[in-house]
Amino acid sequence: MGYNDYDQPDPIGLRDPNSMIQTVISAIVRIVGVVILFVGLWVGLKVILEAWALYDSPERIERFAVAVERGSNLDKIFSATVERMSTQVIAESPADEPRLSAGTSSEPETPVPALRLSYFAAWFIVMMLMLIIGSLAMSAISAGGKLALYDTEVRKYSREVVREFARLRRAA
Repeated sequence: MGYNDYDQPDPIGLRDPNSMIQTVISAIVRIVGVVILFVGLWVGLKVILEAWALYDSPERIERFAVAVERGSNLDKIFSATVERMSTQVIAESPADEPRLSAGTSSEPETPVPALRLSYFAAWFIVMMLMLIIGSLAMSAISAGGKLALYDTEVRKYSREVVREFARLRRAA
């Protein structure tokens, strides 16, 4: 029996119970890392597909704009402010300027669509949500990749946890 017998690590981990615990912890950490990695990839893919769908058919934002309007009454407030300002401008206009009446115009009068602030707010909110969710997906991919590869820092931490566990076990 020489020194080489003690220097060679046991491939199965039967001699050292701490080695067996480390192997189990390593496997659990890697499995959790792979799950987090795939969840991050799935969420990132869903964000990309939703962004592409909004690019292809921007009318899809309409449902969200209606929800914003219901919750905030943004369009009603804006239209009331514009209406109030337009009545002030008409009242302040000089009397000597000729005004066109509705009946003298040769062109048919077309209704001018009101500016919908809720539509633009919906776009802003959706873009910010997509950026936040995309950022979270990238963080999940990064963390899952580190765990799946079982980074050296994690390995050092798990060794310290196992040592502390063994020390507490001996003390008890």
